[in-house]
Amino acid sequence: MKLVTAIRHKLLELKYKRNKLAIIQFVPADQCNHIIQQCLDDGWEKGRIYAGTNSWKEDGKVTLSKGFSTLDFSRDANGKGQVSGPDKAIYGLAAEYQLTASAVPQRQ
Repeated sequence: MKLVTAIRHKLLELKYKRNKLAIIQFVPADQCNHIIQQCLDDGWEKGRIYAGTNSWKEDGKVTLSKGFSTLDFSRDANGKGQVSGPDKAIYGLAAEYQLTASAVPQRQ
């Protein structure tokens, strides 16, 4: 099973490198909401919103788009959020909000 997990993680790393993506992980819920609101105020538009039995405030995903760029926000029920998208946009958000961005997702 560890081999399958390692292969899946390596394929994910290759996807991020090939598509020039980056990710910010482990964002507190309130800060994630603030970042989303700031992006909307800066001209980003909501794409699709997913909310199963819970609302976005509890557990959900939202996609913001501006031009040809797309930011994917997701958050779990524990309040840990993440945002992924083009590396330039993600590193810009990380610098603006003093967060840590990486070129590949970190294992939990």
